[in-house]
Amino acid sequence: MRTSRITLLLVAGALVSGTAAAFLAERYVAGEIEAYRARLDAGRRPVRVLVANEDLPAGTPLGVGNVAVREVPATFVHHDAMRPEAFAEVEGRRLLFPLRRGETVLHAHLSRSRASGFSARVREGRRALTIPVDETSSFSGLLGPGDRIDLLVTLQDGDRPVTLPLLRDVQVAATGADTGDGHAQPEGYRTITVLVTPEEAARIVHAREIGKLTAMLRAPADDAPLRLGAVTRETLLGGRARVRARGEVEIIRGGMD
Repeated sequence: MRTSRITLLLVAGALVSGTAAAFLAERYVAGEIEAYRARLDAGRRPVRVLVANEDLPAGTPLGVGNVAVREVPATFVHHDAMRPEAFAEVEGRRLLFPLRRGETVLHAHLSRSRASGFSARVREGRRALTIPVDETSSFSGLLGPGDRIDLLVTLQDGDRPVTLPLLRDVQVAATGADTGDGHAQPEGYRTITVLVTPEEAARIVHAREIGKLTAMLRAPADDAPLRLGAVTRETLLGGRARVRARGEVEIIRGGMD
């Protein structure tokens, strides 16, 4: 009898141990599966990164026009990938290596300095020229980066003043220190920076030396040519000047019988 009891106890203990071991093993396996699913879901989570939206050669300044935001599964995101929220800190830096369209922009791809930030906005063949302005030419401080203006020059032609069109559709890149990127507070300013060709820059500089510049603000969608002739004291009263072949100026009065 005693041997039978011991045997029953051993069998019962083995059953309990086996049941407990099976339960613990099942819990362990279930936990591993849940952890694997969590890692898999985390890897599938979309992460927003910056990518090149066109083929970019080395030396290209990073700007809003040559990058795009894409969502990439987290498991495929490089640890050095550029995030959209960090773009303002690196805008204007130049690429150290070429990028193909769709490739992720890495911090390692960019130069360390932002010194070329503003110069990166000057397209090839253009120059940034800073000129002083007064209350009239700055439209009482209402002129801002991105606006477009026409320039008039008033100078002396012999003993009479004459106003002439100088340049049309000139882009304003900055007003004072404000370039429109949000890094400078738009306050009062005494200069504007415009983007022009070298020849146009020379005309502006010379016009400032011999006369007075006046700016006219264009509407955002206005691309019309500047059809304006010379304005003198005579034409101001309603006439128009016509130059004859010999160089003589005939004044034709308008609005008179």
